[in-house]
Amino acid sequence: IDAISGRESRRQFSPDPVSMEELAFLLWATQGIRKNYRGASTLRTVPSAGARHSFETYLFVFNVSGIEPGLYRYLPVGCKLVLVSRKERMREKLISACLYQEFTGRCAVTFVWTTVPA
Repeated sequence: IDAISGRESRRQFSPDPVSMEELAFLLWATQGIRKNYRGASTLRTVPSAGARHSFETYLFVFNVSGIEPGLYRYLPVGCKLVLVSRKERMREKLISACLYQEFTGRCAVTFVWTTVPA
C-alpha cells in the first residue's frame, strides 16, 4: 500500500542526443522480430495473439544522432524508419495531444503506439 500511495513520477532528461544504437535497441525491445517463420509470420519481443501484431510504432524524434527531427513510423520487418512528417511546432502539438504533459516534448524521442484491431 505504501509503495502505491507514495508513487510519484520523476523525469529528468539529459541534453545529450540518443545514439542510433540506443534507439535501435529500444525499437527492437518494444517491437523487434526475434524469429521469422518463412516470411509467413514473426515472433516479436512482445506478445501478440496469433502473431497478428496489430501495434504500430511511431516516433517523435527531437534529439537522436543522425536522424533529422520529425515524426517517423517504425517498420519491424526490415527494421526501418520511414519519415511521416516534419511539420513545424511538432513538439508543441505533441504536448497538446498528450493533455499538456510537458515531458512528452522535452525528451529526445517519444514513442507512440497505435493499433489496427481489424
